[in-house]
Amino acid sequence: MDDAVEARKLLDKLQSGTLCTISSVNAENKPESALVGYAMTDNLEIVIETLKTTRKYRNITARPHVSIVLYLGDESTLQYEGEARILDDSEVELKNIYFSRNPEGKKWEASGSEVFFLITPKWMRYSNFAKEPREILEFNF
Repeated sequence: MDDAVEARKLLDKLQSGTLCTISSVNAENKPESALVGYAMTDNLEIVIETLKTTRKYRNITARPHVSIVLYLGDESTLQYEGEARILDDSEVELKNIYFSRNPEGKKWEASGSEVFFLITPKWMRYSNFAKEPREILEFNF
């Protein structure tokens, strides 16, 4: 099968989920993890939403390097490391990508207490343990 077709199938799989685990580092250099809603763009960026009162918000604004794990079903996972930045109000298209996957997030939008992060990939490893032999694809950006 053609590489472009395989790449599109993988991207579709990555974009099909709605929840991931994100890990950040606190002021004491200790890891903290949380389950969050996410959406993945066609550029392999991840959009998340959180409240400004959360630990992850404090951690990411101070130390923007994060790691993420997505369970994709069928015994496959994605490990993802990247750098986060806060979306500004003009980046409505990216927020809409998030809401298309996580419509329940709209309830926080009116409160003004939420913030969106765009995470740009630096490293990814896709693992499919259902294939024999195991399929592992690693990417550096």
